[in-house]
Amino acid sequence: MRVLVPIDGSDCSFAALDYALDLYNMGGVTLHVIHITDYETDASEELLKKATDRLSAAGIDAEPELVTSLGLDSPKASVKIGEHIVSLLEADDYDQVVIGRHGERGRLEDFLLGSTSETIVKHAPVPVTVIPA
Repeated sequence: MRVLVPIDGSDCSFAALDYALDLYNMGGVTLHVIHITDYETDASEELLKKATDRLSAAGIDAEPELVTSLGLDSPKASVKIGEHIVSLLEADDYDQVVIGRHGERGRLEDFLLGSTSETIVKHAPVPVTVIPA
């Protein structure tokens, strides 16, 4: 089973990674960890190192992928990220996605800002496991 795990550095995204590592430990699972951002920064390097350390501790010799090519300067960047993740799920034959979900927001905030996890849940062609904040 191939599982995609998008991370953004938040506690809930690392909780999603921990959940995916539990799946990995059950056997028969391959993980692909991805971080999508505008630019590679010290913060993104730090979160990639944190994720790599967690993967290494689980015996996984892999590095998370960094994607910086989406042009996320729009107000609805989270929707664009969600759409990119859905396209990865379709193109790369994943079986599941495990993603963290930030705390509850209002409808106006979701309308204005979008929601990565909501976009994925609505459009993913595979099962989605959402780990709340």
